[in-house]
This record gives sequence, C-alpha cells and structure tokens, in this order.
Amino acid sequence: MTARRKHNTIVIFLLVILGISIASLHIVTSGPQEYTGPESCKKCHAENYEEWEKSKHATAYSDLVASKAFQENGAPFCFMCHTTGYDPATQTYVFEGVTCELCHGPGQTMRVNKEVCAQCHTGTHHPTADEFSLSKHYEKGMTCDTCHDVHAAEPKNPENPSETCIQCHAEEAAEEGESTHGIHNVACIDCHVFEREYFSENVPAITGHTFEPLGCLKCHTEDLHGSKEIIELEEEVSSLQSDKTQLESRVSELSTTLEKMSMYKTTTYLLIVVVAILAIVSALGLKKK
Repeated sequence: MTARRKHNTIVIFLLVILGISIASLHIVTSGPQEYTGPESCKKCHAENYEEWEKSKHATAYSDLVASKAFQENGAPFCFMCHTTGYDPATQTYVFEGVTCELCHGPGQTMRVNKEVCAQCHTGTHHPTADEFSLSKHYEKGMTCDTCHDVHAAEPKNPENPSETCIQCHAEEAAEEGESTHGIHNVACIDCHVFEREYFSENVPAITGHTFEPLGCLKCHTEDLHGSKEIIELEEEVSSLQSDKTQLESRVSELSTTLEKMSMYKTTTYLLIVVVAILAIVSALGLKKK
C-alpha cells in the first residue's frame, strides 16, 4: 500500500468516527424528550420498579383524589406533585402518580440530584425539605437517600429505623440503650421526628426533619410543665377543626341558596317586565279602537 493510500484510509476512518460522534451528539441534544411511562423503565430496572409499585409515590394520585381535604378544597396545583408531566397552562398531566419520570426527567433524561425531592416536599403542607435544610444532617452534607429508600418512598429499615441512625450515632445509641428509654424500646424517631398535620397556613404541618427532640409529649403528657394547658389547647384545636368543617359546609349551603335566590330574583324581574310590556301593548291597542 502506497503512502498516499494509507493517508486516504486514515482520513476516511477519522471522518467516519467524526460522523458517528456528531450523530450521537445530535441524539442526546435533539430537543425535549417525551414521557414514556414507568413500564419502559421496568425493562432495565425491575427491582426498582417493584419497590416503587408498592410505594406511596405510586398511589399519590389515587390517595389525593380520595382524601376528604381534596374533595372539599382541592385545587389543580395539587396535581403538580401528585401526577407526572403536569402542565399548569392546560391543567393536564401525562401519568397519574409520582412515576420515575417526575424525579428523573422524561424519557431517558435520567436527571438525579439531591434537590429533586424538594420539588414537592416543601411548603406549609409538606415542609420536609424546608425543615431538613435547617438540620445538622444537611450541614454535614447528608441527602434524603442517606436515610430513605427513594424508590420505596420510605425510611431504610422501616421496621427498625433506629438501625439507620446507629450507623452514624453509635455512641449516642450505646448511651441510650442503658437508659430508661432504651429499656422501654423507645426508638430514635419517637423523640427526634415530631410530626403534626397541616391545620392552616398559620399552623403548618411539621414533619420532624429538623430532628430536634420535640416528641416528649407523645409519652410524658402528665409529667411536663404546662402539660395540662397543652392538652387543653390540643382539645381546643380539635374542636376548632370540627367547627371549621361545619362552617365550610354551611358556607357551601348558603352559597347554593344565594345562587338559587339570585336566579329566582332575575326571573321575577323578567316576568314583571314582560307583563308591563304586554299591558302597554294592550293599552295602546284599546286606544286605537
């Protein structure tokens, strides 16, 4: 083979490699990807799919629409976190529930970052990410998947969450094991993950993800200073919640009644106008006679 042929062969080879590279680059960057659904992910990620299928993420849509709160006060923005591919402009979605592509991006985007959970787990209803950002865990660089199985959407070691805590807090766990709490099998989360349901924008939910020990009232309602007042306040809050539901129901009834009365009033006015016109027409007819 002459030197010229060798040169031409090398040039052709390099051009082929360059063409393949350009084609590959085009495939990766050629516009937005389409949603393909969790079944397409199952082909390669069967184990993750099975975990997800049993999770609260999978039933996020059905749980939402079945809830009393949504049926009474539901708004379209709820679907941003309870469906996949939601479009606020058209108020439509692609798939029900929190599927693979809500967290990883559509198609084969496979976006994964530590902030992805904060897309939904934030705000007054679910302030998990907001609280976590204030915690020492966050300061140490921990992320949600340090303690949670993100595909099963539950803590690692759900039967015994303390096992997860012990991985980093072995010294504290040893001390705890010899204490009264340890003897009575009080788990770490019993004290360090204090939760409260959402009541209003002024009394938001608490998910316990600052991990401050606020859970004493779960057991020590009779021992703590001011516990009687706290119990009375909790009873008052419960009563107010009941009153709120009754008031909302009454407001709905009154609104319906008002609409009916408004329609009746309008109809009455129209009848009066028609009768008046008929009377004028009749009077004019009599005059002509």
